[in-house]
Amino acid sequence: MLEQEQASADEVSDLRLELDRLRTEFDKVVSLLSHNLYEPLRQAQCCAEAIKENEIHLDSDSRQHLERIEEAVARVRDIVRGVSSLSQLHTREMKFERTDLDVVLRWVMVQMQDILLRRDAEINHNQLIPVKGDPEVITQVMQHLLDNSLKFTGSSRPAVQVAARREGSWVVVSVADNGIGVEPDHREMCFGIFKRLHPRSRYPGEGIGLAYCREAIERHGGRIWMDMTPGGGTTVQFTLRAPESSEA
Repeated sequence: MLEQEQASADEVSDLRLELDRLRTEFDKVVSLLSHNLYEPLRQAQCCAEAIKENEIHLDSDSRQHLERIEEAVARVRDIVRGVSSLSQLHTREMKFERTDLDVVLRWVMVQMQDILLRRDAEINHNQLIPVKGDPEVITQVMQHLLDNSLKFTGSSRPAVQVAARREGSWVVVSVADNGIGVEPDHREMCFGIFKRLHPRSRYPGEGIGLAYCREAIERHGGRIWMDMTPGGGTTVQFTLRAPESSEA
């Protein structure tokens, strides 16, 4: 029995080592692709801009083709940036320090000010509990979640409620919106990379934001999940460690 348990432990250890090796190789490939794709993308954008300077000489079909080129370049650039950002989480040395969620949320709202004003969005929150984690990564998580809340609203005026509560040694953070909602059977799938429930023509995006959030929260030792907002909409919740009493 002991020999079987030791053999199983060795197999698990070998699998983990192989997974780490594959992840390292994946990160290298992503890094090389990102580096080598940015230059041709920049050149394509420059060519499109040069053509636009002579737009007066273009017929309607040519203008449409030019718009499609610019949209494709922007989309590929967003995909490269998103995948690169996700890949960097694998090798990032996380900073586990006291992080003020009120400061994080205010900073994100300043960065998203244009879209908040354009959508006439309402963002509500009480005083949020500090957490322990990497401030930069947590900021990116909050930005992705708010971006989703503003994106999947249908015809409603976006209303988002951000809250945090203490549960033992953990803090549960929730971002609740009044959007279109997600059926229970599809919620887990939403956290997969490039997974989309709706056509891009209706709701823009590349399906990377929630994948980033899951990887980021799990790197902190927490978990993230999705529920229905009472009255309609989606609530994304995630857990982060609470600061030690000496850090609070």
